[in-house]
Amino acid sequence: MPKKPEQAFEIRASQMDPLTLGYTDTNTSMKTQYSRPDDYKRRVETVWNDYQADPMFKFLLDRMIFFGINGTRWQVKNESEMEFWNEWARQINEQLNAIDILGGLDELQTWIFKSMMLTGMVPMKWEWGKVIVRKKTYNAPVNITVFPSSKVSLKNEKSVWGKDVASYEDDSVKFDKNSFILRYFSSPADMSASGKKVSTSLSNVKPSLYPEPPFFSVHEDIETRLQLREIDRSTVADLLSVLWHISVGDKDHPPIGEKKNAAGNVLQKSSIDSVKESMEGAAAKTAGTRSIYTPYYVDIKKITTDTSVLLNYDKYFASTLNLLYSFGIFVVMGQDSRLNFTDINTQNFEQIINFARNYYIRRFIENKLCAPIVRANPSLLTEIPSLRYNQLNTQTEAFRTALLELLKTGRMSSRIVNESLGLNNDYVVNDIREEQKKGEDGESISDLFNANVPVTFKQQSSTDGKPIETSDTLGTNQGGKPAGKKDADNQGTKEE
Repeated sequence: MPKKPEQAFEIRASQMDPLTLGYTDTNTSMKTQYSRPDDYKRRVETVWNDYQADPMFKFLLDRMIFFGINGTRWQVKNESEMEFWNEWARQINEQLNAIDILGGLDELQTWIFKSMMLTGMVPMKWEWGKVIVRKKTYNAPVNITVFPSSKVSLKNEKSVWGKDVASYEDDSVKFDKNSFILRYFSSPADMSASGKKVSTSLSNVKPSLYPEPPFFSVHEDIETRLQLREIDRSTVADLLSVLWHISVGDKDHPPIGEKKNAAGNVLQKSSIDSVKESMEGAAAKTAGTRSIYTPYYVDIKKITTDTSVLLNYDKYFASTLNLLYSFGIFVVMGQDSRLNFTDINTQNFEQIINFARNYYIRRFIENKLCAPIVRANPSLLTEIPSLRYNQLNTQTEAFRTALLELLKTGRMSSRIVNESLGLNNDYVVNDIREEQKKGEDGESISDLFNANVPVTFKQQSSTDGKPIETSDTLGTNQGGKPAGKKDADNQGTKEE
């Protein structure tokens, strides 16, 4: 029985490179359209290439990092130990005195977050040193670095759980007890799919020690976006290359050939040569209006690429939507069934950020760095601190309004409300304290503002039948003060 031919369509064509104006043959086949490498290093390189090639993908991932690493604070029961943890966080990598490295825990977390989101794995190593706070010397990791994931190999020859061994590409780095490989959303039972037919074949699914780069699965959509962008660039190149179609003569006025004398000298140019000379002369002008003079039977047409193809963004619709979905950003279709980006759900985007920073970065810092520090300084430290991240300021307006209502009833802290509004609570508190300080004239900034607030009086009855003046701007008795009065409280006011 003859073998059934494999079903696959193939396109062969020539494509012009708008930069070099050269032509290359293309061979696009469904057999290779969705191929994925089985090597972790190649997958990491693929995602990094996508990150640097697609502006939208880069923007979304950068924003995820900016929103996620927005400030932290320690929480400890023994407040006397807080000063050390703040100083240690400040001194991380500062002792290197490097010309190109910013110190601090926030900078380290940025490195971790970026590597984790792009590659799924963060190889780290640290060195211990001295941290001096109020003449007390603490032992702690002071120099902490992150290595490229694609340079690190993992092995577990006997498949013993918890016995993975890490090695660097050129053996220049030794991973020991002062090292850690942080793997994102990975388990010992994970498997990896690869090959040329990921969607149909199961023979290429196998166990893997490496995590899947979180955004590797969206590579095909990013590649589609980049190919569509090349179509637009090629269209622009075509617009710059104008084709003139010139018809000389018709059935009633055939072109006239050139006339020569017996010596072969041209006495009269042909119609085509005359028009060509006029066109080339007009094109040679660098500025101003170009003019050519031809007989009435010369028809000149300018042929350009259809600009509607260039201005049509609908072709990006599917791949862009899939890219947004990969970040947990869901776009609701409008009533006209069009993507108008007026109703966007970002709750899943926020949850991805919180999951990454709380479940991985925070636990790494507390368990792998803070806990050993406490064990190394038993006479100075008594508890492992808890690292708290500032609230995300990506919440909806309805969420913020609900927080403000809870704050009014005393069921919400002002810190969480300020952070949800994108404000630094410590800055707000310090500003309020500054405004409460009395100046040389005995007045504070708050006093000046209060004196300038228009006052509304509200009459209330009292037990002795005398009216009570209240002086809040809304007419409610909340402890305001009318101009020319001293303290106004629930018992009334007195004239100065």
